[in-house]
Amino acid sequence: MTGPDILQVRHVFKAFGGLQALSDVSFSVPRRGIVGLIGPNGSGKTTLFNAVSGFFPPDRGEIVLDGRPIAGRPAWTVARRGLVRTFQVIRVFGQMTALENMLVAAPGLDARAEKERALALLGRVGLSRHANEYAADFSYGMTKLLEFARVLMPGPSLVLLDEPAAGVNPRMRETLWSIVRESREAGTTFVIIEHDMNVMMTLCERLTVLNYGEVIAEGAPEEVRRNKDVVEAYFGKTAERAER
Repeated sequence: MTGPDILQVRHVFKAFGGLQALSDVSFSVPRRGIVGLIGPNGSGKTTLFNAVSGFFPPDRGEIVLDGRPIAGRPAWTVARRGLVRTFQVIRVFGQMTALENMLVAAPGLDARAEKERALALLGRVGLSRHANEYAADFSYGMTKLLEFARVLMPGPSLVLLDEPAAGVNPRMRETLWSIVRESREAGTTFVIIEHDMNVMMTLCERLTVLNYGEVIAEGAPEEVRRNKDVVEAYFGKTAERAER
């Protein structure tokens, strides 16, 4: 443990051609916290996840994980250092069973321990009876749950979740958020992109808000909800006028 923040992003920029996707983005993630990353569509949330997790390097800026710089490091190196993620577009192996998908992400235990851990995680997301079924035969919601279970398989220190509950039925959605809370109590830190603001307001201790690739607000959920820049980003200036 090197400090209170497990992740620090400092003055990060990223452009694609003439599009400035991230502009001077800075924020921090407290250890064992649940942080929400919110903003309108196209605000740069997934781009920021991609830069932090090593899927492409930032043009400028620093990204520090547990006191070690990771900006520009490949995704596999970042994952080995304890940062893993899910994706908006699901990435599971359709021609493998759910159990085989889990074992791909095994943390290097003996085979019996790996299988026990995989089955336990599948059980937590309600997929234990589907462990030997091919992922290609799963519904969209089931596949999202499989991806979520798999990302926990290696026992990561920091997990980035990109809309993990999209397409998941309400009952399992609550289960998913319960697992996030339980995992946080066990020492895992989460940064979550999620469009359900009611969930974000109750689940997260801290929110960071992006708009047009810039951080426009950061703080406790109630503080962020009252921020005029945030209201305008989501609803336009008419919302501010309507409140008067």
